[in-house]
Amino acid sequence: MRTFTLSYYPDITQYQTPSDMKRAVEGFAAAVSTSYSKKVGEATQIKVLPVMSVSEQTQAMIEGTCSIGLMKPVSYVFAKMKNPALTPAAVAWREINGVEADTYLGQLYANRRSGVKTIEQITKRHRIAYGDAFSTSNFLIPAAELLSQGVHPFTGFRQVTFFGGHDNACRAVYLNDADIGAGHDGVIDLLAQVPGYADAHEQLTQIAAVRIYSDPVVINSKLIPNSSVMTEALAEVSAVPDILKNIQLFWGNVTRLAQAEDQRYSSIREALVALSLAQKDVL
Repeated sequence: MRTFTLSYYPDITQYQTPSDMKRAVEGFAAAVSTSYSKKVGEATQIKVLPVMSVSEQTQAMIEGTCSIGLMKPVSYVFAKMKNPALTPAAVAWREINGVEADTYLGQLYANRRSGVKTIEQITKRHRIAYGDAFSTSNFLIPAAELLSQGVHPFTGFRQVTFFGGHDNACRAVYLNDADIGAGHDGVIDLLAQVPGYADAHEQLTQIAAVRIYSDPVVINSKLIPNSSVMTEALAEVSAVPDILKNIQLFWGNVTRLAQAEDQRYSSIREALVALSLAQKDVL
């Protein structure tokens, strides 16, 4: 029996328990291995590795000690730079405002008490809340958008804080520990579902949004033969409602997995260059 290994990082929203996340990823992996095995006519299993930090996962994909990764876009970009055998076998599609696409939104939002409604209204008296430095929508792309609009993502604020995750950053802006926040498109919706924060949409307002090519399922083409078949298997299992629920537990409002294109991640590469960020700075 051929064995592949699959890695994943702590969940994107941090509102799920580690045990629930582990079960979801294992259920997804089992379905993919069954589909892939049938397509290639060979028994195959996918072993889920213990949850890794984003930095650890990136290094594992670079070194080839992991053959499949549920990765963050920025993590994939760094890993690809050092291991050309890595390729996105599938990308997560999502539905935003009734429209399905292979992108999601990185947004900047403000506490209404700040009076900020556009990026142009940000001054050096304001404070910004990022999540993690390795997050594409919780830091990198919103920071690059600020820079492109004439606001330096670091020196353009009185205070810059990395709160460690979408939920923590959003909560900080709600509680007035920061004026501006960065996060994915659903971060305010998720906060509004937490007891005590039901009025999140009244207190927080979006001031800018940028589309980001979505999260990839990355494979090492040297370790996985018939990589195109793996893409087919990933798409097939995502059409199964119970398996899609597992994917959604990990990645949010995903509607399906479909074939991915590496060149679509060029905006992330450009953002890293614009902000002069290296792997050691981010991961």
